[in-house]
Amino acid sequence: MMKFFLSILNYPGYYQAPQGVFGWILWFAFAAGIIWLLYRWRNSQEQWTERSAILFVICLVLVPVTALFFGVQFPDGSMGANAESLSAQSRTFLMLLSAAPWVFAAGMLGPIPAAFLAAISGGLLAPFSSHNPFVPLIYALIAAMLSMLMRQNYRTAFFRLIAHPLAAAFLVSMVYPVLFIFSNVLVANGVLGARLDFGFTQVGPAGLAFASQLLIAAALAEISSLIWPNFWDQDQQMQPSPGESSLEVRLVFTLAPLVVVIMIAILIGQWISMVSTNQELLGDRLGNVAQSASNSIPLALETGQNLINQLARDPRVSGDDPSENLSEVLTEYLSRVPFYNQLIILDTNKNLIAGYPVSDNFPLTASELEGIELAMRDVAYQSFSLPPASSGAAARLVFISAVRDAQGVLIGVILGRTSLDSNPFFTPVIQNLNSLSEFNGVGMLLDEQGMILIHPDPKMVGSFYPQNVLAGGAGLDRNHDALDGSREMLFVESVPGRAWVVLAAIPASEVQQAALESVQLIVILMLLLLVLGYILLRVVLKVVVGSIGELAEEARLISEGDLERPMETKSVDEIGQLAIALEGMRLGMKSRVEEANRLLTVSKGVASTLEMQAAVSPILRGALATGASAARLILTDAALPEFGKNMATEYGLGPSAEKYVQMDEQILALTQQQPEVVLTNPARARLNNFDQPLPLSLIAMALEHEGVHYGALWVAYDQPRKFTEDDIRFLSTVAGQAALAAVNTRLYLSAELGRQRMEAILASTTEPVLVTDFQDNLLLINPAAKDLLGGDKFQLQGRPVKEVISEKSLLDLLLYDRGGDDQAPVEVKFKDGRVFYATASPVDIDQQQMGRVCLLRDVTHYKELDA
Repeated sequence: MMKFFLSILNYPGYYQAPQGVFGWILWFAFAAGIIWLLYRWRNSQEQWTERSAILFVICLVLVPVTALFFGVQFPDGSMGANAESLSAQSRTFLMLLSAAPWVFAAGMLGPIPAAFLAAISGGLLAPFSSHNPFVPLIYALIAAMLSMLMRQNYRTAFFRLIAHPLAAAFLVSMVYPVLFIFSNVLVANGVLGARLDFGFTQVGPAGLAFASQLLIAAALAEISSLIWPNFWDQDQQMQPSPGESSLEVRLVFTLAPLVVVIMIAILIGQWISMVSTNQELLGDRLGNVAQSASNSIPLALETGQNLINQLARDPRVSGDDPSENLSEVLTEYLSRVPFYNQLIILDTNKNLIAGYPVSDNFPLTASELEGIELAMRDVAYQSFSLPPASSGAAARLVFISAVRDAQGVLIGVILGRTSLDSNPFFTPVIQNLNSLSEFNGVGMLLDEQGMILIHPDPKMVGSFYPQNVLAGGAGLDRNHDALDGSREMLFVESVPGRAWVVLAAIPASEVQQAALESVQLIVILMLLLLVLGYILLRVVLKVVVGSIGELAEEARLISEGDLERPMETKSVDEIGQLAIALEGMRLGMKSRVEEANRLLTVSKGVASTLEMQAAVSPILRGALATGASAARLILTDAALPEFGKNMATEYGLGPSAEKYVQMDEQILALTQQQPEVVLTNPARARLNNFDQPLPLSLIAMALEHEGVHYGALWVAYDQPRKFTEDDIRFLSTVAGQAALAAVNTRLYLSAELGRQRMEAILASTTEPVLVTDFQDNLLLINPAAKDLLGGDKFQLQGRPVKEVISEKSLLDLLLYDRGGDDQAPVEVKFKDGRVFYATASPVDIDQQQMGRVCLLRDVTHYKELDA
């Protein structure tokens, strides 16, 4: 039952030093490691301000109060003795508020103040509980880890969860048992198995007490963070977690803990299995030793009883004429069967009649005197166990038998004493019990009073074993508390016919040691596998992450437009497939870019000229860029105005362009029936080849615009070719550009025809005529107007009217809207004295004013008309 106490100072306090130089080296190495971690984590410190200084002082004052007062002692305060030395009696205390100061400091101040306060708290508590000098260091390390978990600002859900005090405390509390067992191994004495057993004995209560006080403090901190969030919240921007920033780190953080947990689980399972197996084996050994010893004892006792009874019935001792020299009789019996060490004959008054070897003054123990009294009261014989005659000697047995004459009258008693260490009948028993020494075990024989008759330690012979051990009855007890406080396996076996028991015990540490020896090879192999696995994992991850990085760099280059670097694919796994996909994307984008460039070249060529002859060349070159051997373009009559009949209607480019010229009419006829003609085997299409060779594949596109068929563009290949959607789309686009070029050429020629006609009309007109665009720039001027405006002196066409004509009236007529009365003449007087009447008419296309036509007539001409 737990017991509440006010102060831990009521218990004795001391530290047990680490064992040997190696223990001290590890203590200082542990401390140095904590200091190094705190230096690495220094950036997580709260900026030192007046408020933080006050909080630190408050926590520092509370540390001794919470660590030394108000606690609960776990049941069975002595948790076992330190291995072999039996000097460090450990107790387990739960100090209710001991962790509160450094838990609050971990969240509010940072890892360094928290570790400092936790080390002080552990240093005050350890002398009264575990006496372990590593406990302050363990407290400091766990406080620093707790602070790092609570103060980290990673944005993923898991890290946000463990930033809460309760979750962080639960996580770090699982580290304490491992560190506690490790430290106890360095503090305890004895073999490694004994140290492990000592650590396993205490880790349960100690780990529960530590986790309880840590969770109590974390619960208080959690409540405090809800009530006073300003003391806990950190104004820091959320950062990507390590797993987010690096694929390699994510995989290592995911796989490494899983592998370690699996290996630890395997080791624990193997350890438990070996411990159970060793317990079974050692338990069987204990049982065999105890049973064998107990079965040998009745024969020895019976032999002693028979010998003493035989001597009591010998006529030389009990006859009417006893031998005068009884000492010789006793010597004969001692030499006949080497059982007894001493034989004594007493009369009814307990006076010595004879004895060998014996002096006149021999002591009788109380048990012997009691046995003599019983023998004289008609008890035939008795046997008793006696303590050693002197310190360090073996226990003794005494057998007593009454001596009667032929008439049955009591005439005396005979005592036979034997020492168990020299009795040949008990030698197998002793050897059997001593065989446990190879396991550091102990075999002993107890009489009905619990006195130890046989024990490997002579000093223990004659002492009394606790009776509560014998109350459990015969059988095996796997977790028995030994006399020194340690744990042992104990087998109790009763001696048949007597109230004696045989005890066979082996320390529990031997089970751990045997299990350790059994699994140490497995541990070494698993550690090697762990190291090799980690190295292999890092190598594989480096290759994988490096490959992914290379692919990311290639993707970046592709996104920046660098499409000339081919990607080498060395594998067919997922990364290789990704590389193949990226290479396909690069080739596809390169093909698209090249196609776009070709189309751009075609478009520029088409847009740069209005003459079909000049526009055809980039079109055919673009078509040849697909790998064709010939590209041809045929125009119909619809593409030519009436005066363009002298233009070429067939164009070709490529090494085989002239070879397939006779197919133009057939291809043109096919495109009039369908806009796309794709022939992967023209021979099957039964084209009339006029005894000329046919291409092995061809594709033709109709040149259409607004329902008008302007001709055809077709491409021939001297090699078989399977046309893709990209090929068809590209050639269709080129054909569209060709159609556009044909339309532009027709429009240009039509416009040029109209212009030529207008120039002819204007040239035949004797009156000055000016044509302007919608911005009132001069477009056309007939010879009469040129003479009027002095056109021989400077260029007139293309110049604004206001730069050529300074007469305001004409400018008003041309530059300003006259309310729709455009036909009303305006009188224009020039500087040379000539007067003209001007009329302006708008030129409209699709209801949009595109310019004006201005006609100038001599006033004299108007007057003649008026007359």
